[in-house]
Amino acid sequence: MINSTYDTDVRDSIVRLMREEYEEKSALHEPSGKMSASQLGKPILEQVLKIIGVPQKPVDDYTLGLFRRGDSVEQNLIELMKPDEAQKEIEYKGVVGLIDAIKNGRIYEIKSVKNSQYKYLDPENIKQYRTAEGMAKMYKGVKRSHALQAGLYALAEGKDEFTIIYASADDLRTIPHTIKVDEVKDEINNIIDEVNKTLEKGVLPPFVAKEGWQTDARYSSYPEWISLSPETAMIKLKNQYPDAYKKLTKGVK
Repeated sequence: MINSTYDTDVRDSIVRLMREEYEEKSALHEPSGKMSASQLGKPILEQVLKIIGVPQKPVDDYTLGLFRRGDSVEQNLIELMKPDEAQKEIEYKGVVGLIDAIKNGRIYEIKSVKNSQYKYLDPENIKQYRTAEGMAKMYKGVKRSHALQAGLYALAEGKDEFTIIYASADDLRTIPHTIKVDEVKDEINNIIDEVNKTLEKGVLPPFVAKEGWQTDARYSSYPEWISLSPETAMIKLKNQYPDAYKKLTKGVK
């Protein structure tokens, strides 16, 4: 083995530069105060907290790197695809978002994935793995949140289908999944209605996970909120985030 010195100064400077750039971009982004297409798959509580302006947990160094890598993969594919439009702003029933690419009238949403995830998204993967209940297929289909996000884009553009392109961050292998809007239309509309009804009530809802993994606080944007009762959450909101509290309760009798 060749001897070497682990230069933590270089590592730390790279992380610092990434964070500085991320924070500069974040500072330029003006929150819309509206529902976001990318949040549709999250629990209603987390969507409401974001809409009324409660800060999400800070981005750690690992996630910071994932964000940057994802941006790079997306930009690579957009350059290769040469779409008619890219990063198009849309709105559907008060929900806003950005369509990654539109080409020949088709909607494309690009998602960067790790190799460890790729095998679960590949419909040609016939391998299985052992579980407590027996053998299960590795292929699990597209991620629900991605289908809801891209499905809303298709609804906004009046299309009857959309394509999610999963791209490996290691080598840009791609898995395009084309999905009919009818697969997700009802769920999208139901989520929008549920969030709007919650906002009209002016009270934070209980935390209800839409998928099993969302019960793990490590994956939540609001980990300190998910174990609270609605009553306790409202007290916390009023005491710690008075502006958000006023926004939620404004006009409620």
